[in-house]
Parts: sequence; C-alpha cells; structure tokens
Amino acid sequence: MKILGVAVDNVTFGESIAQIEKFLRSGRSHHVVTVNPEYIVRTQNDKKLRTIINNADLRVPDGIGLVTLAGLKERVTGVDLIWQLAKLSEDRGYKIALLGGRGDTAKQTAARLKLIHPRCKIVLVESLGQVTSNNKQVTIINKQIKDKKPDITLVALGMGKQDLFINQLLKKTHIPVVIGVGGAFDMISGVTPRAPYILRTLGLEWLWRLIIEPKRIGRILTATVVFPVLYLFSKKN
Repeated sequence: MKILGVAVDNVTFGESIAQIEKFLRSGRSHHVVTVNPEYIVRTQNDKKLRTIINNADLRVPDGIGLVTLAGLKERVTGVDLIWQLAKLSEDRGYKIALLGGRGDTAKQTAARLKLIHPRCKIVLVESLGQVTSNNKQVTIINKQIKDKKPDITLVALGMGKQDLFINQLLKKTHIPVVIGVGGAFDMISGVTPRAPYILRTLGLEWLWRLIIEPKRIGRILTATVVFPVLYLFSKKN
C-alpha cells in the first residue's frame, strides 16, 4: 500500500523474515527499507528518496504511527531484524557485513551479536565515517564486499544518506540483501538504551527517546505530530 505516496508493505515481523530468506535464496540483489513516519514526511519534498523507497524490494513498517493510523499488521523494527538475522547466520551460515554507525558502534554491535550468537558469521565491519555516494571509500567498500561476499549487508548511516549509499552500492555490487537500519547499531551496542519492552508495546518508544535524548525533539515532533496531521489531512481530501 502507499502512504502519502510512499510504498509500505503490510507485513508482520515473521513475514518480513520469510521474505528476506526468499531473497537470500534467489541469487539476485535486494534492497530492504525500514520505513518510519520521518521517512514519509521527508519524501514529501525529496522525490529521489521517495523513488528509491518505492523501488525497493521490501519496505517494512518501522513506526507505530504507520501501524496505528494506516491499520498495518505490525511494527517491524531494524533492531529486531538484526537480531533475527544474526540468529539465521548462526543457524544457516549466512555471512553478514556491518557498515556505518557512529564512532565504533559497528564494532560494538558485532561484538554484542557474537556474544549472543557466537557462531554468526560477521565477515566485514566498517564505520564508513563521512562516506558519500561518490567518494573513494565507496570504491573501497565495493571491493571489500566483492572479496568477502556477504549475504546480508546492514547499513547504518541514517535516513536518506543510507538509502542513497545503498542505491549506489547495488549498481556496482551484487549483494543478496541490503538493509538500511538507521540508528539500530546504537541500540544494539548499548550506546543508546532501547526503550523498555512495555513502552514499545504501548507505542511510547518516542517518549523514551525524548527523555534520554531531548535534542531529538524535532525528529520526534515530525513523527508524532507532523506525520499524523499530513496523513489525516490526506484522508479528508
């Protein structure tokens, strides 16, 4: 379905994992986007990002506002996807690459995943730094991916930037599954504490993020105020 012109797949967490497993067996490259309300608001003035999302192979609903207002089945977060994919790696030997994150959170995330799933195969970990879609580092990453041949590549560069990077990456390199995971490395590594389970189930994770990171208030207002207003207004017209 489309929400304010942005394609979002009405899938559960289990259905998302099943689809990703199909992608892994297909022999082709696939782009998975974790769509949240901020994405949808941004695409109202960013046609290139909207096109990238709409052309992706799977767009999971990573936002309680999407689920509640649009009546979708379930929220599917990047953090939960990563944990399940680490388990699949441990069980079935899929190779994983971790790219991006703030500071050394990619390395910390790899260590945390290995602590819980010691046999998962993490073959590449790179922070990327100030990567852009046309700099030399992209060429280096392309070579590393061709050498390591990861089945699953997780890119944590933040909304928009990671999607442009993935779009460029897939033009030059075959990767069965690439997922933009935003700030998921921060949460898995423990740099940013994840909201308690009860708050997540009540749809109040945004309140937790506001308490621990008040500087995010602009982004939180976008998700909790701007997006609902735009969505409800679109339904009246």
